[in-house]
Amino acid sequence: MSQPMRARHFTPIAPLHDAPLGPSVNRSDIEDAISDALRGVVLGGYDEIVCGRLVRQLDVTSLRTLVSMTERVRTAGMVEALDLENAIHARTDRARQEIRELEHPGH
Repeated sequence: MSQPMRARHFTPIAPLHDAPLGPSVNRSDIEDAISDALRGVVLGGYDEIVCGRLVRQLDVTSLRTLVSMTERVRTAGMVEALDLENAIHARTDRARQEIRELEHPGH
């Protein structure tokens, strides 16, 4: 049995300026790639119906584009979360330094 198609193998995960290319795929591969792109997302019944419609009604190039955008949204969210975490750490470090200076003036 072959491995499920991963989003990064299905399409480039980068801004697309032309129709994305990728390996020859069947419906199962496309479903796997969409599932991989949506990993961690809790899907409801209607969400599943819409995903099925996308696979049946859109061409592979459009599906590659959607998977690429979904992966890029995930990456952007992770970068934003890391930036926020770094800002919180920097603020905490500054607050600790201010407390030390108040507790030990002149040091």
